Amino acid sequence: MVTHHQATEASLGYYIMPIMNVVVAILFLHEKLTKYSTLALIFVIIGVTVLTINTGSIPITTIIMAASFCLYGLIKKQVPLPSTMSLALETALILKKWTIFIQSVK
Repeated sequence: MVTHHQATEASLGYYIMPIMNVVVAILFLHEKLTKYSTLALIFVIIGVTVLTINTGSIPITTIIMAASFCLYGLIKKQVPLPSTMSLALETALILKKWTIFIQSVK
């Protein structure tokens, strides 16, 4: 995205993703926000809204990237495996596709 002069949209992902993580934690993991956390979340949402309006368009690609990483985090949180085991499993699952891709590039 940065090479296509969309640096602001790319950087918005770093602000949108934590908002999505908080919303997902509230909705699916039943987390509770304190009064100050709620106030901070409101300020963050206002800031991201202002930045989004300043870009002049809705950053669809950024929202999709943030949502996919948020979904990944939710799935990873729900899987009852140690982090090293889940990383090994993820690597094993992607290894075949990666090998096919590398072979096709040569």
